[in-house]
Amino acid sequence: LAGCGACTVDIKISHGTFMGKGSTGHWSFPDTIAPEATLRILGGYDDKFTRRTPFATPTVLQTSTERSQEVLRFEGKKHALKELYISGLVIDAAPGNKYDGKTNSLLKATSCTRALVRFGPMTVQRVVIADNVFINAAEKGMEPLFRAASDSAEIIVRNNLFANNLR
Repeated sequence: LAGCGACTVDIKISHGTFMGKGSTGHWSFPDTIAPEATLRILGGYDDKFTRRTPFATPTVLQTSTERSQEVLRFEGKKHALKELYISGLVIDAAPGNKYDGKTNSLLKATSCTRALVRFGPMTVQRVVIADNVFINAAEKGMEPLFRAASDSAEIIVRNNLFANNLR
């Protein structure tokens, strides 16, 4: 992204449950300064990447039992993109939580309190977060740390499901 100019980079992810590198349940993007570039992270594809139906063929990013950071994280403090799309993902933190054996209630004090997704800080013109499921966060679903690239910048959050998150 940093060297592509005004390009669009699509990360297409097939359906299935993924645990990340080394089964850590974490995916990180380093500081990226590409103010003319678009990054689209798109889940829900079939095995041949010919059809995308996120809710019928979900892409699950599953955390590990020892979660110590966000499931999806944009690291650093200087991110800059023209556009960012996050679409078609199920982000589930249940394995990283602790539950009461008798009541199956979430034990907040002993569960990971990191957000499911952390953005930035990131300077952007347009952000679209659509068609995702954010579930089982012991604390919060997202930390949206965006800075507007201009007066016409926009953030669109639509058709997402937030379930079993404390806030």
